[in-house]
Amino acid sequence: MLNNFFNKIKKKLALQLYNELLHYQNLDFSVEPEKRYHELALISENTNFSKLARIYNQLNDRTRIRIGSNCIISGDLLTYAHGGDIEIGNFVFIGENSRIWSALSIKIGNNVLISHNVNIHDNNSHPLDSKLRKEQSEIILTKGLPNINYGTKEQRIIIEDDVWIGYNASISKGVVLGKGSIIGAGSYVYSDVLPYSVMMGNPAKAVSKTQ
Repeated sequence: MLNNFFNKIKKKLALQLYNELLHYQNLDFSVEPEKRYHELALISENTNFSKLARIYNQLNDRTRIRIGSNCIISGDLLTYAHGGDIEIGNFVFIGENSRIWSALSIKIGNNVLISHNVNIHDNNSHPLDSKLRKEQSEIILTKGLPNINYGTKEQRIIIEDDVWIGYNASISKGVVLGKGSIIGAGSYVYSDVLPYSVMMGNPAKAVSKTQ
């Protein structure tokens, strides 16, 4: 019975990968980094951006966003005005409409696949206190992101080598995704993931191992 269950999981993951390949095969990922990207981030050789990619470096410090070689970026990379640091390794794919937003630190290893519509945030975005949230929101709506921390409770995120994150998944602050792990489509991860684990659900739970 367990073998049948794991075979179903593997078939589901294979179908997900096939659908993602179909989704991306007609998109143009050959766009060289524009000059403005190099002004906003440190970008290594042979890394390309699709026309959907965006970099929002609110700190105006290009050393706070570092992208390795042979990557394809088609999502958002954002640092907050009061802090943030994004490090991306080599051979990393980030799909369209995925948002990697850092107020503290997000580190992504090598050979990581991040599908479309994935959210990776190392903070709460807004304070829990309603008065602070009102004050912060008014500043954002009138002046842009504030350069002070309103209590968004930042915690580092580490995504180790060879991780695959499926579409519509969300990775919460303070999480470590272990080497070779797989996060299934639509999953919400709020705690550490062991290496080579297959995680699914909301909240995500381990359903099998890849090795």
